Amino acid sequence: MGIGVEECSAGLRHAIVVLGMHRSGTSSLTGVLGLLGAAMPRTLMPITDDNSRGYWESVPVAALNDEILGELSSTWSDWRALPLDRLSGPSVEDYRGRAAALLDSEFGDAPLIALKDPRITRLFPFWRETLSVAGYRVGVLIPLRHPLEVAASLRARDAMPMAQGLMIWLGGVLEAELRSRGCDRHFLAWTDLLNDWRPLLASAVSSLEIDWPVPLDVAEPRIDAFLDRGLRHQTLDDALAAELSANAWIRDTHAAMMRLVADATSSEAMVELDRVRLEFAEAALLFGPSLGHVEQQGRQLALRAEALEAAVADRERALERSLAQARRQAESPAADWPQGATELERRLVEVRDEAERQSVEAARRTLQVEQRLAQAQDDLNRLAVQAAASAREAAARAVALDDSERSQATALTQAATARARLYEVEGRFTAYRQTSEARTAALEAALADLRDKLETPWRTAVRLTLGAKI
Repeated sequence: MGIGVEECSAGLRHAIVVLGMHRSGTSSLTGVLGLLGAAMPRTLMPITDDNSRGYWESVPVAALNDEILGELSSTWSDWRALPLDRLSGPSVEDYRGRAAALLDSEFGDAPLIALKDPRITRLFPFWRETLSVAGYRVGVLIPLRHPLEVAASLRARDAMPMAQGLMIWLGGVLEAELRSRGCDRHFLAWTDLLNDWRPLLASAVSSLEIDWPVPLDVAEPRIDAFLDRGLRHQTLDDALAAELSANAWIRDTHAAMMRLVADATSSEAMVELDRVRLEFAEAALLFGPSLGHVEQQGRQLALRAEALEAAVADRERALERSLAQARRQAESPAADWPQGATELERRLVEVRDEAERQSVEAARRTLQVEQRLAQAQDDLNRLAVQAAASAREAAARAVALDDSERSQATALTQAATARARLYEVEGRFTAYRQTSEARTAALEAALADLRDKLETPWRTAVRLTLGAKI
């Protein structure tokens, strides 16, 4: 599913793709783009209490993305790298055709569109190619919200553990940054958007070469009214800051992304993100199956809790109907009362007993679900901490191994040098010994000759003396 840089910047129409995971500020940014004249989808996702200013997402686009993620055995909340290489053959052609049809039905022939869905963060190569084939020049805006605020917002909305929210943020940010390389792109801090959007949008215009359909002086009062600091429901406090300092991947990734906010071409930041991505992927291979099992248990428990709540609601409605019928009978004419009194009393007792039984059962099951959810969250947090610790240990072992290998190589070199010197000394000793032996033999021969020369006159004199005596 590869696509070249030149294709990313080709096309007569302009598509601004907003990349970022859930609760990261993508909705407010996309809303601003709409106020500046970028075309919004025709089938917008309805406003909810969680997002009163609107999501600015296409319902059918989100549904298609969920379908594609499902084929890849993934979801929007999956923090592992998405195996996009598995999306090939007839299925990808079908998805691409449906995506192109959605672009046409949702945006028509608008010259400037804003496409936003957190799921696209994981599927950006697919949508980048689809947009290019459809004749769009693709530009990317990536808002950066503090990871702990994102995780806290997911916890408030979905009762999601902080550790899982942080991993979703990490996986999404790493994918968005990697997949958007080669495109015109601009990074921005979400808090800057809320505090002073004017210089930020001016910088984005310069980076992406955007020509806004709505003049800025016309859009300004609307944007000021739309952007409210109250949108920031989750803010960073000392406790959250302390939690961030304990996670090196989150801390390093956030710092590198902030460098890209200042300079979108920072090679140092991209090298740092590549390092974290590699370590995170290795940890995912080790702990991913265990964490996936815990997350699956959490989803199953949540579904059971929803089913239990629905069953309790059905029972409550049935009890209300029975009580209403009992009240009607109680209010019936006095002439009918004697005949129905006994039956009415019996039914009232049954209603009270059933209500009490259902209440006790609901409380028991709710407690069980809450306990299992709490255990699953504890397991998830524990495994996440273990994953981070293991990755750090693996990195430390790798460094230690490198040091050990270097030390071993040095020791081997030193040993080889020592052996060479030993062989040299042994050679010299052998030569010296041979020379010494030769010299000793020569000295012994000379000494024997000298001794012989000295002893000969004495032997002659002795013989002569003895001969004279004889």
